[in-house]
Amino acid sequence: PRYQTEKAEVLSGDEQRNTRWSYPKHEYSINMENLPADELASVINIWHVVKGDYAGFLFMDPQDHTSSNTANALSGTDVDDEDQFVANAIGGQLTYPLYKEYTVGSRTVQRQIKYPKDGTVVVAVDGYSTTQWAYDYDNSLLTWDDTEGATENVSVSSNVLINATGNWDGLEVGDLVTFSGFVNGVNNSGAEPRRVTSVSGANLEVEEFNGTAISHVNEAATSVTWAHATPPTDAVITAGFYFY
Repeated sequence: PRYQTEKAEVLSGDEQRNTRWSYPKHEYSINMENLPADELASVINIWHVVKGDYAGFLFMDPQDHTSSNTANALSGTDVDDEDQFVANAIGGQLTYPLYKEYTVGSRTVQRQIKYPKDGTVVVAVDGYSTTQWAYDYDNSLLTWDDTEGATENVSVSSNVLINATGNWDGLEVGDLVTFSGFVNGVNNSGAEPRRVTSVSGANLEVEEFNGTAISHVNEAATSVTWAHATPPTDAVITAGFYFY
């Protein structure tokens, strides 16, 4: 990694320093002596295809290519969805950039990661793993899925919604959901995000919100609509990933 810095020495001998780049450019040297013929051919092919330094291509740094700042960064072990802090969620915001932090003592810098390796990104909200997102490579953003689910006929008791017509396809433990359409819901607070704590066939259990359970809906065939919820305000979003 190379940074462009300027140093100017004044008459007192003090130095004034300035950095012109927020992020480094990386430069690698390859020892091509005694390379097997097929590997040498691969290097030559790449060089001609990209026309020297005319065209760019993605490269995975063998010494720094994961979200971990521990030995995991070099050992090739799986990443964890709490490796890196992404953001304290802003209510209703759907997109967040990914960063990797580098820390020495009290100093920390953030390096934006624009090209995580597809299939390696894992995300958590408040420590719960979630898959309600996709990575937008065109804009380099982690993007939340706020699509509305199907309308279901349910009965509800003690935070368990029992689907009268089938299973809760598309939901899993840790997902955030909102509900609307309770026709007999006294304390449903359906507009507030609730965490899915259990999914088993027709039964879907969600956590309480501010001590309020989804309850008082005990009629079969009560119609509700569920939707994926964006991370609520101040929820802690974290992620793990391999990157180029």
